[in-house]
Amino acid sequence: MIIKQRKKPKELLILESLVNRTKDIPKNYYLRYLNLLKGFEGEQKFDQWFDQDSSENWLQLNDLTFEVNNSIFQIDALIITSNQLFLFEVKNYEGDYKVESNRWFTLAGKEIQNPLLQLQKTETLLRQLLQQHNIHLNICPYLIFIHHEFQLFNNSIDAPIIFASQLNRFMKNFQQEHSKRVASNSSFIQKLLALHLEDPPQHRELEYHYDKLNKGVLCKKCQSLNTQIDGRTIYCFECCYKEPKDLALKRTVNEYRLLFPDNPLLTNTLLNWCQVICSRKTLLRLLKKDYKLTGHGKSAKFI
Repeated sequence: MIIKQRKKPKELLILESLVNRTKDIPKNYYLRYLNLLKGFEGEQKFDQWFDQDSSENWLQLNDLTFEVNNSIFQIDALIITSNQLFLFEVKNYEGDYKVESNRWFTLAGKEIQNPLLQLQKTETLLRQLLQQHNIHLNICPYLIFIHHEFQLFNNSIDAPIIFASQLNRFMKNFQQEHSKRVASNSSFIQKLLALHLEDPPQHRELEYHYDKLNKGVLCKKCQSLNTQIDGRTIYCFECCYKEPKDLALKRTVNEYRLLFPDNPLLTNTLLNWCQVICSRKTLLRLLKKDYKLTGHGKSAKFI
């Protein structure tokens, strides 16, 4: 049973917006976007696989970020049973790779970071965190390769790796070994959720400017900016998708807040940002539902 749902990482959301609103996005930004998107899609596949029977015999906490001893670390998924804590690092690699002297390479010879070392580091930091809070559970770490077209050569048979072809067999054994129900409201679960950092500092500072971004309401389905208000909906001329107007405008305002968290929410700015034919009255009505109005006249803003 999933206790903490997975959300798109903040960096991915920002890059997604920049990709859709920038004509010539820097190549490194675009490659970073593709990499984050592929990783997130792999994690979603993992969630669908592990929660296929919604068992109450284990609890799943996704997308956790903790800090211990001045080190911030992230966990793709924690599975909690009655007596063990399973730590999963999920990779959505595809293609052929090989291991030589504990170093990982593509078959073309390009070296990549050893994901087993990353898993080991995460396990160590998690154990330190649990010890600090007097939590005593055995940690079982696993590296999951979720893509069916991934192949690894020369890896140790003893490595804690699960390949896509082994997932069903692993799940069958897991279900047999963990048949005792786990309480979702235990103090241990609540402690982990309380320790989670909801908005950790970003490792990369992305540079972008309001004036360089294309304005408008992105289609929720195809991400096109070729949209227009049609009665009570926003209509996309590219894919013909219709979304309730209020939801589309709210989503677009939230996108602005994500990109420019330090900027005040000014009505004129948001009218310019949305670019669709929307009355000031409509926008004010929507903003008042979710934000507090301060000031008067030209100094009025929402917080």
